[in-house]
Amino acid sequence: MKLNELMHRYLGEQVSERDPLQNIVPQDLIMESNELPVEVIESKWEIKGSPERMIRVFHFNDLTTRNWFLAEVLENEKSNHHFGKILVEGMDVKVEVQTHDINRVTELDQEYAAYCDDIWGDVEFIGRTQAWET
Repeated sequence: MKLNELMHRYLGEQVSERDPLQNIVPQDLIMESNELPVEVIESKWEIKGSPERMIRVFHFNDLTTRNWFLAEVLENEKSNHHFGKILVEGMDVKVEVQTHDINRVTELDQEYAAYCDDIWGDVEFIGRTQAWET
């Protein structure tokens, strides 16, 4: 017997079948549709289906910046406990991210993607600076 059922019986209330999240999650946050309130706006990330995920391929001109990018992304994954799929093929790094529990793209995935974009911007800046200095 569940604790909720015991409490209702103790209090003399009738127990009805209902959503187990009803007493935990505020009703405003429970969505009836399958759509989540997130989307990618003005991004080089693509959203693919089956399961829903965000994908982007980053191209690098040298191994040093590619490896720096990878190290930063992996450290971010470690600190946030949110992991993407990273495929390294030569000078290209393909990143896929989704929330595995629900097989959908969530705000957490968008934050992951934004972090990758920030690191990529830093890499581009460093690359331009080094090219300009030489």
